[in-house]
Amino acid sequence: MPEWIKVLDSPSKSQRSEMVLQRAYQVIFHLDNCTHLRNVASTQLERYTLNIEGEPDIIQVWSPDISNLIVNFLAAVSVLRLLQNETWRMISTAYRLKNSPKSMRDAHKCMLRGIWSQFLPNGVKSMICEYWESAGSKLAAYRDFDQHHDALARLCVLDCKKVGAEGLWIWLPDNPDAKNAKLFSYSNRIDGLDFAISQFLLVHELLHSTSMQWGKFDSFIPQTLRFVPAISHEMGACVSTAICIHDSEGSVCDIIGQDATSRTTIRRFRC
Repeated sequence: MPEWIKVLDSPSKSQRSEMVLQRAYQVIFHLDNCTHLRNVASTQLERYTLNIEGEPDIIQVWSPDISNLIVNFLAAVSVLRLLQNETWRMISTAYRLKNSPKSMRDAHKCMLRGIWSQFLPNGVKSMICEYWESAGSKLAAYRDFDQHHDALARLCVLDCKKVGAEGLWIWLPDNPDAKNAKLFSYSNRIDGLDFAISQFLLVHELLHSTSMQWGKFDSFIPQTLRFVPAISHEMGACVSTAICIHDSEGSVCDIIGQDATSRTTIRRFRC
């Protein structure tokens, strides 16, 4: 058990730390699924796209595995936001802050107004503000758009110049604060899975750094848990595959199918 859980020995502190750990496990579960699904989907796409001539370097792609990848990615973003807030709540509980807000966004606003200045060390406030302003607010914007406005992602983008999973992206908009998908721009080419992994590491670092201010431990928390599927499904007699590959403008689509006899068929049509 991590030391920062052991030292929070009161019932309220222990409950809060257990919630942080539970959210962290949920994020890891979804990110582990995302990594596996991206590897499977990229291998599948590479096998088909290598045999198609005249495709552009960047194409939009969809398949059942990519659909599962996006579902797990959006779940990871949602739980990351919960983990972000639970991390703040654990910090506020550790410092016995009264009437503290439930979200890190509202906590950041309070800190800018000088609230809790006599209870929360300046070093801890600086860490929280730096995290929120440099990374945390972006995570909150993505999650809020997905929850309140529109789906954050529906398909992936394949960079045909790259080999393997690195070429398959969940392409995120540069400006989720626009709150309108029609106003999104994608010039920064933000990959959703890389973004989610980096956000998890940043929340972990925030928790570690603030706990260091308590003098509770001086090493990173090791993560040895690896999630595996709870149920192993046996393959049936018939295996079918359907992949939709669009050009970058979404005007031309290849439908690639595989029937029970493993015969591959490709059909092209204009959308």
